[in-house]
Amino acid sequence: MKQAMLKLVGALLAVLWVGAVFSDDSRFVLSDMTVKDKHTGLIWMRNANIGKQDKDGATELLKRLNREKYAGYEDWRLPTVEELESLVQYAADVGYSSYPKGPYNFFNQMGFYNVQAGGYWSSSTWIFMAFGGGGWGVSMDNGKTDDNNRANRLHVWPVREGI
Repeated sequence: MKQAMLKLVGALLAVLWVGAVFSDDSRFVLSDMTVKDKHTGLIWMRNANIGKQDKDGATELLKRLNREKYAGYEDWRLPTVEELESLVQYAADVGYSSYPKGPYNFFNQMGFYNVQAGGYWSSSTWIFMAFGGGGWGVSMDNGKTDDNNRANRLHVWPVREGI
């Protein structure tokens, strides 16, 4: 009996904690196809896995989304490295900073879907001519930022400016 009561209390505390982290006053406002970040004003695609592309493929994918007016918008773009890092920092602040509790776990639990453990392209670039230039990517597994050759295939998670 005492053990059953302790389990019940533990379950209640877990529900209250999750409710506090993901409550209506949380940082994010979910809709069917997008998520608004109240802290930055950005609007993210709710589906964080629309493809794994090289840098040129990511650009073409965004052009297609904009032509098709995904979720009613035609101004989707790659996030800057700082915008991706702001997501990673938020996840780390609530205890999701590295495997097995990487940022991707947090965002999938809070309402985004298909957030992958691998790297995501940013719009931020670096120039190293021997490799033809490239861009910065941010890993949703461990939150690290890495330079990537433009031929590398990373995930694409579009974002747009909020209103």
